[in-house]
Amino acid sequence: MPPRVIAHVDMDAFFASVEQRDNPALRGQPVLVGGGSKRGVVAAASYEARKFGCRSAMPTAQALRLCPQAIIVKGRHGKYAEVSKQVFEVVRSFTPDVQPISIDEAFFDLTNVMHLHAKGWDRERAWEQDEPRAQTPSLSETSSEGSDRRSADVGRDTRSERSETKQTHPPAPSLGEGELSALRSLGLAMKQRIRDAVDLPASIGISGNKFLAKLCSDLSKPDGLKILRPQDAERELLPLPVGVIFGVGPKAQERLRQLGIRTIAELLAFGEDRLVSRFGEHAREWLQLARGEDHRPVRLSREQKSIGKERTFFDNIDDPEELRALLLSFVEDVSRSLREDGLKAKGVTLKLRLADFSTFTRSRALAEATDSTKELWAAAWSLLQAWIQQRKGALRLLGVSLHGLTSQTQMGLFEAREEREDASIPKRSAGTDGEPDAVRSELDAQATKKRRNIDAAADAIAKKFGKDAIRRGGAMDGPRS
Repeated sequence: MPPRVIAHVDMDAFFASVEQRDNPALRGQPVLVGGGSKRGVVAAASYEARKFGCRSAMPTAQALRLCPQAIIVKGRHGKYAEVSKQVFEVVRSFTPDVQPISIDEAFFDLTNVMHLHAKGWDRERAWEQDEPRAQTPSLSETSSEGSDRRSADVGRDTRSERSETKQTHPPAPSLGEGELSALRSLGLAMKQRIRDAVDLPASIGISGNKFLAKLCSDLSKPDGLKILRPQDAERELLPLPVGVIFGVGPKAQERLRQLGIRTIAELLAFGEDRLVSRFGEHAREWLQLARGEDHRPVRLSREQKSIGKERTFFDNIDDPEELRALLLSFVEDVSRSLREDGLKAKGVTLKLRLADFSTFTRSRALAEATDSTKELWAAAWSLLQAWIQQRKGALRLLGVSLHGLTSQTQMGLFEAREEREDASIPKRSAGTDGEPDAVRSELDAQATKKRRNIDAAADAIAKKFGKDAIRRGGAMDGPRS
């Protein structure tokens, strides 16, 4: 079995970089993408703004106090999604095994394709198990314009994926000089293709697992490339702060500091039993990552256990009608994705984040698995209605996800027709009160246009030759929209 080669790509200050690319006047300037009101939140900060302490998720008012000369730009989600699609197309040109993490980052598995990209790459001997430690090249290969040593979430996978680290696995093999050079050439080629496609910088990390790959891309920012050999992992990890370990958040960091633990070296020296007694079983996962061990696979979209969409608002929203329209558009998108993947969902979950960053979820199980937009919307809207009635306050983030996914069963002719008609938007009824035209699906818009054209032609014939010259079928009856 060939050894694992896992990479992570992260677009640098993505939203801000897109705005600087499209507007030359913003290049080299401290740019904040987000809401301009006092209630607004920074969605992205350029590296020029980060030098003043500005960062994403920071209230706009606070960011402006840190950097009064910052330029605020309203976000363009459609444009960012378009550029993101182009970036992922580049990544998939290297390997089909891609796991998107967000709009601007993804893991990808190069294990089975390295021999296609690197001349002389030996799938079985690329990572030599028996290479003497004294003869290995020193440290890792790094190419970067700078280093942004942020305390990052190195991996954002579910606990079910992280639990795989408890299995028994062979020790990570070492990496030879020739293979190191091949990986570096591949990483530089990907960065250049991304630059050619979208004219934006990207940071890439490559190693033997997801944790190390993401850590490498974080440490190479901005516009960097870092390759970490498995045999060097523990040595490079030791001086890093414990905050780089996935799952060690601010509260855990503070508790660790009280125990005299600030670095990964101090964490490893503290002792597993003592650590578990204070922090529970998940502390064992911390120690595995601290040793550079991570056996989670790169999961493809077809293996996903949920489909969701969420958005952080540039300005906090408390208008019920605006929230309702946004939620409907989210439900339309995720239900369409559900049908495209041939899946049905057994439950709906809302994610809501307030202006003070407190986050809540509300879920509802469905009577049976469905892919119907109308049924999914009814469940999602009832959850949001209940929240609005409680008057919890303005939202800075709203999201919806579908879970309990199952494969589609074969539908009969009439059932399939009914679902296709329903796929565009919930019908105007007492349950949904009619939906805003702005969020109608493309399919619904096309059908409406076609019906209007037919009506116009029928009216023209009737006007010229008399109303009895044409006979309308039942499908034409009723009010025109």
